[in-house]
Amino acid sequence: MPAFEVQLKTHIDNPIDRLTEKFPSLRIWTWCNFIQDVHELESDDPAELRSALDEFRGIYKILDEAEVSTNARMMTQNCICTKETTRAQGVMSTAGSSPSATRPYRSYSIG
Repeated sequence: MPAFEVQLKTHIDNPIDRLTEKFPSLRIWTWCNFIQDVHELESDDPAELRSALDEFRGIYKILDEAEVSTNARMMTQNCICTKETTRAQGVMSTAGSSPSATRPYRSYSIG
């Protein structure tokens, strides 16, 4: 089976969405194993990253934190899947495909 990448763009109005709206250079990746969430926060603007980290720490109870590089930080917390249940709509595309190949994805419920 060939490897492929799926990109899902969503806006579900949760604290992470609001952070990325407030800090445009901020990028957040989140992994969940239904026990803990791991977030990687990255920004090309060091001042914006510091401010975003302060707000992130105020929103979530952080269990562990590690500096990945001067512009990235890895943070771990208890899983929030059961706390942030909401409805989302997204767009699905495969890596390497043209923007015209992007197609609407179905709505789904989280949680």
